[in-house]
Amino acid sequence: MPPLVKNMADTALLFVLFFAVGLATRLPALSLQELYGLHAVLAAPLYSLAIAASIRSRNALVPTVIAALCYGFCLGMMHPVMALSAILPAAAAAIAYAIARGAAAEKRALVTGSTFGIAVYPSTIAGALWFNAVLAPTSASGIIQWAALFGIAVAASVLAAIAGCLLTSKVQALLEQAAAKEVAGGSAAPQPQEIDTPILEALDDITAGRIV
Repeated sequence: MPPLVKNMADTALLFVLFFAVGLATRLPALSLQELYGLHAVLAAPLYSLAIAASIRSRNALVPTVIAALCYGFCLGMMHPVMALSAILPAAAAAIAYAIARGAAAEKRALVTGSTFGIAVYPSTIAGALWFNAVLAPTSASGIIQWAALFGIAVAASVLAAIAGCLLTSKVQALLEQAAAKEVAGGSAAPQPQEIDTPILEALDDITAGRIV
């Protein structure tokens, strides 16, 4: 499959996954509306998992950025804050990928996926404050609540990115082992052997001109 087709397929898959994650985590977040930004906290680790697995598999950032920008554009048609919750993390992930470009593939995927997930919650809060969708907490309990949600998002995103890298590496190793066994089995296949019989020997003699 050409690289362009692979990137397009990865972009489409990530875009669908982003939407699926957003829809799957929306209902639990709506049930606890007093925890502003809970939707971002629930979705962040799943984003990290998908992005880390994609980058570990393809070693390419372009599908992630394009999928996140398209996803952010669609969310922006509903509310600007929702757009920023996808666009800003994509920018942060691109910076992280550039910084870790010289690192090993697993580390690069881990850093990029984690950064995207970690940036989702603060991007949501920053956008909400900018567009006056929420007021900054003035009490200690409110500040602690925001800090706790951010801490949960950070820890969950890092763990999810690690899981994405490990799962992808495991799957790739299994596929390589299966391919190696298939190649080894093909090379070890028994070759047809010549069977010498009196009739065949006589035919050989006739062909060689030894019998007139």
